[in-house]
Amino acid sequence: MNTQPKSVLSAIVLILPLLILAGPLAAQDNSAPAWTATDVNGHEVAFPPASGPPTVLLFWATWCPYCKGLMPHLQSLVDEYGDEEIRILSVSIFEEDDANPAAYLAKQGFQFQLVEKGEAIAKQYGVKGTPGLFLVEQGEVVWHLGLARQAEKRTEGVKGHGLRAARRAPFWAAELRKALDGL
Repeated sequence: MNTQPKSVLSAIVLILPLLILAGPLAAQDNSAPAWTATDVNGHEVAFPPASGPPTVLLFWATWCPYCKGLMPHLQSLVDEYGDEEIRILSVSIFEEDDANPAAYLAKQGFQFQLVEKGEAIAKQYGVKGTPGLFLVEQGEVVWHLGLARQAEKRTEGVKGHGLRAARRAPFWAAELRKALDGL
């Protein structure tokens, strides 16, 4: 049995969980790159929206322990603020062939709009690993996960991605909440 694909996936999980903004977005102003896609329900998504509440843009994968740790915190934002005050737009990336991101969200009870196969969108934002997390308001990126990198140092000695994810996700969510509350 060839284990190379799993080894490659493990390497991606080990090396790239927080490499964001090393690409195009870092070289631009704070404008959110524009894109259009179709969500899993067949609705057209034009981003960034011309109006509406602030949007949390999440780049994630079903296999990502950091994403799994973060997503309940994002759902709590929806529960607290409501649809009128915040929007969570999830873009699945780097999925394995047998993955079903829509089924994963439904099983977990997450109320996020989903765009699948978003690698081209992720590239526009400079996202090279999961999770990628951005807060966009009125077409501007006002916060991104790269601003919360202190959590890496606090968990350097923690072994295992699941344990590090469990420690980092609440910190990331708290930083995102601060950014939201500052709007």
